[in-house]
Formats: sequence, C-alpha cells, structure tokens
Amino acid sequence: MFDKLFTPITIKDMTLRNRIIMPAMGTRFTEDRFVNEKHIAYHVARIRKGTGMLTIGVGRINDPQQAEDILEADKVDMVVMGRAQLADPDFCNKCKEGRVEDIDRCVGCNQGCLDGFADLNMPHITCLRNPAIGRETECAAGPQPPVPCACAGTPQR
Repeated sequence: MFDKLFTPITIKDMTLRNRIIMPAMGTRFTEDRFVNEKHIAYHVARIRKGTGMLTIGVGRINDPQQAEDILEADKVDMVVMGRAQLADPDFCNKCKEGRVEDIDRCVGCNQGCLDGFADLNMPHITCLRNPAIGRETECAAGPQPPVPCACAGTPQR
C-alpha cells in the first residue's frame, strides 16, 4: 500500500527517503502570518534554483499581471490558473485581447470548486462567479423563439 509514496526519490545529488513534503502552514514571512502568493512564489523559486527542475507556480494566481510578474521575475517556468478559468472561461482570450477589466475574477470563496471535490454527492463542481459551470448546455444563451404578446394602452390627452 502506498508503494510510490514511500519510495525514495533522488533529485540531482540529493536523495529523499519518501515523497511527502510538509508545506509551510503559517509563517512570519507575511504580516498576517498566512501563506500567500508571495510566499508560494518564493519557495517555488528556491526549489527551482536548488533542483533545476521545471517549476509550475500554483495557488490563487488569478490575476494576469500577477502571473506575468512571477514569470518575468523568472521564479517559475509556468503558472496554473485553474480557478481563474473556472470563474471566467474566456479568461485567456480576454487577456490576449487586452480586455483585463472584463475578466470575471475568482474571489477565492471555495464554495463550489473545492466543495465539488470534497462532496461526492455533488454531480459537478460549481462556481459562485460562474453559475453556468457544469451546466453550459442548459445555460447556453442564444436566439430565443418569439413569444406572442399584446400591447394595450389608451391615447394620451
């Protein structure tokens, strides 16, 4: 059981006895002592420098400028922006087109994306910012059939 998890791994000339890593939970790295994007980028950069491995920045990267800054600073090779794209499926297109102000941003509430993984009874993940996620066909906008209607009124005097 868990054969891979407890198998030693060698990275460059360092051998680790298993593949379990304890992340920082709280720190004095930030004023509020909580792990944030700056903290994550710092540790990812240290890993990259120390191992020469391809590194991917993850964790609440939901702003294109923030992602660009991390990449420009050469802290990571790629960034993951999963929840950003759940909140706004057109996130990448809006960035390419320079319509950053039109992005529907992830607010980090975890009320649906995380719950969708944690609650096995949920049929699919959901998103507070994008209620159509998982129901795209049902919520698709498009031409609607005409509806007969009558308008009545009285002449103005």
